[in-house]
Amino acid sequence: TPLENKLASQTDSSRIPSPFAQDEWSDKYATAAEEMLKQLPRRTGFCLILDNNLGRLAFEIAKRSDMKIYAVETDAAKVNASRESLSKTGLYGNRIVVHQYANNELPYSNYFADLIVSDENVISDKMPFSPESIQRNLKPLGGTIVLRDGKFNEQITANDWFKKLGLSTDSPKKKGDYVKS
Repeated sequence: TPLENKLASQTDSSRIPSPFAQDEWSDKYATAAEEMLKQLPRRTGFCLILDNNLGRLAFEIAKRSDMKIYAVETDAAKVNASRESLSKTGLYGNRIVVHQYANNELPYSNYFADLIVSDENVISDKMPFSPESIQRNLKPLGGTIVLRDGKFNEQITANDWFKKLGLSTDSPKKKGDYVKS
């Protein structure tokens, strides 16, 4: 309800119960969100989540930060399921939005994202999109991409992926299981 949404934006998000069933992925998503947020100097700003799946990473990042989250997914059924689950938390609409997109062209302005991550990359190590397709969305000073080391189209490693963004192979920093630009 609108009252719940207003309260969600004014309360401590860490206390909001998960709308997702406790399963083998619960701890993995919680750990991934925490590791991703540790890469940032602050836990505010805008986050872009690629390959959103069901919205579990979006929820965990919202729970641990004050970021505004824009999540994208190609599959309409996953978009609807994500919206339904996240609406139960009161975070959907004021802290998290989920959009469906049809191709690699994201519907957002240039240079808006402080953090770019991928839900699909958390569960499968698959690298999102082509690096060139998201480059324009990353904030140029202080924007951070955090991904697990994986493969894009079974060919490109994380370091190759970051090199395509114009970063040197020494530029990504590895912390734990995640590679940061």
